[in-house]
Parts: sequence; C-alpha cells; structure tokens
Amino acid sequence: MGDWVEMSRECLSAASPLRDVGYWRACVNRCYYAAYCAVAARVAGRVTFRDGKGNPGHGDLFAYVMHNIAGLTTVARHSVRKALSALQKDRISADYRPQACIGSADARAALRNTGIALDGLGMRWT
Repeated sequence: MGDWVEMSRECLSAASPLRDVGYWRACVNRCYYAAYCAVAARVAGRVTFRDGKGNPGHGDLFAYVMHNIAGLTTVARHSVRKALSALQKDRISADYRPQACIGSADARAALRNTGIALDGLGMRWT
C-alpha cells in the first residue's frame, strides 16, 4: 500500500522521462500531481478534507500551505503557494485545453516549479 509521499515521488519520477520524449502535457500533469501529493502528505492526519474525502480539494491546497503546515517560514509558504499556483494553472491548460500550446518550455517550467514547491515543503525527492 502506498502513501502520499510515495505517490509524490512516483509522479516526479515520471515527469522528466515524459519531458524527454516530448510528452509535455503529461509532464506538466505529473509535475502538478507531485506537488499536490506532497502538500497532501504534509497535511494528512492534521486536517479533515472537505466532504469527507480522503484527499484534498485542489482549491484547498493554497489554504493548507498558508495555514496548516507547521515549520514553514513565511517566505517558504509564499514560494510554495506561487509555484503551486503556476503548476495548477498549467495543469488545467495541459489537461483541459487541447488548443493550448504546451511545449518544452512549459515542461521545464513545471519541473522547476515542482522543485521549488518540494524544496519549500522540505520534501525534495531528487
């Protein structure tokens, strides 16, 4: 059985190979979910997720980062929030807007933002 940490690591591990073969949308998606799972790992057991679900709502991530993760500096909170916001925006474009042009620069930016988010959360995997 896995956990949020394992899921985050798996998503991040999949992202670079997807970028390398030109699956930029899939890379952006995996980057977002690596950060999403890392936030979930930091708040699991500390908060009750909305509607009794076993996972956080996408819109709730920002409040969790800003108010529910112990030990983060204000600078780290804002850095993670900014990176997560960019990742979420790009993931929505990659997943739901087929007309959106998603390229290698977007995949590189997603990998960079994932690194920023994971570093800020104290959960860097690579």
